[in-house]
Amino acid sequence: INNTSWASHLNHVRTGEIFMYGAILDDDTELPEEFSIRPTQSISSANVRDEYGRTVIKSGSGLRFDLYRPKSGDGLLPHSSRSYKDKGVGYILSEYESITPMTGATSVRLGNDHVMLSPTAGTFFNEDEGGAYFIISKKTNEQQRTKDGSSFTNQPRIMFLGENGELLGYDGTTFGIAGQLGMFTNWQAGYMANCGFFATGKVAKIGLIWPSVSGNPQNFVPSDYQITVISRTDLEAITSKAYEDRLLDVKRIKNGYTFHTNYTEKRIVKLQFAYDAGWSATAYDAAGNRTNCQMLRLDGGLQGFIAPAGDVSFELKYFTPYLDKGVMLFVGGIVLIGGYAILTFLLEMKKIKKQLDLSTNR
Repeated sequence: INNTSWASHLNHVRTGEIFMYGAILDDDTELPEEFSIRPTQSISSANVRDEYGRTVIKSGSGLRFDLYRPKSGDGLLPHSSRSYKDKGVGYILSEYESITPMTGATSVRLGNDHVMLSPTAGTFFNEDEGGAYFIISKKTNEQQRTKDGSSFTNQPRIMFLGENGELLGYDGTTFGIAGQLGMFTNWQAGYMANCGFFATGKVAKIGLIWPSVSGNPQNFVPSDYQITVISRTDLEAITSKAYEDRLLDVKRIKNGYTFHTNYTEKRIVKLQFAYDAGWSATAYDAAGNRTNCQMLRLDGGLQGFIAPAGDVSFELKYFTPYLDKGVMLFVGGIVLIGGYAILTFLLEMKKIKKQLDLSTNR
């Protein structure tokens, strides 16, 4: 769950892609020739699919909204007396009183009416049988309170349905939690609350139904919503990349860590702590040959280094910058002061001896 402008949301997508597949470097960074550097890609709703593997749809651009009004007595589930009671929440696709297309603000009866979302291009939101991850984004600059002025915590339950009404995913709390966190009270133009859900299978309909409260009904505005879809295949590719890039057998040692990697090619390794000039990484190949790794400042402030290809062991150690020079200066200062004290003592003793000699001669 997060609350952001749509531009910031797209930027988060780009940042996540950079995090998984690359790094942001300082302008003066020099890399070995095996690496390529390019400016960060611009991102918009139009190119988010091609560049970043996301599909974005909204009202008037790939997303259809319909108001399904159940028969009297039915709600989230059919009434227990219905012959279709065993169909569960998916009953609404075939057993309803009416369907009304929603093109603008529409009055919705809480606890009864279903707002059903479907793609305008094709039957399904996703073609991956394994399912998909859905980010449902809702504008926060619309005052969607009920007539009695109740709070934004009265948010919809979400259900993901297959073509025949089979339940592929359900969430009854996430939007409510977002409301309790105050994410729908930030009425800044262009801002959206983003909530993520995973559904297993090919999703044909996404249903919204609100808990029943006093002050029915309330207005629903289709243009306040848009959906980002990431297929399970793309999602697993992201997680697999993270798994393959992990450091192996990480162990804590004095002033640092040991670990090893087994990359097929030279890699930039990004660590999850702040950059400091005191860190150094030493690589040891299978033959015991030692290489000092190039250290990098990544993503504006994270520690990183370049790791060679192959099965390589590492020592990552921290040494306070300039500590050795400071110690040398300190020791040198002690020696200088000590030498000065000894010289002063010897000169004083010589002076005293001279005075004693003069006294004796008299």
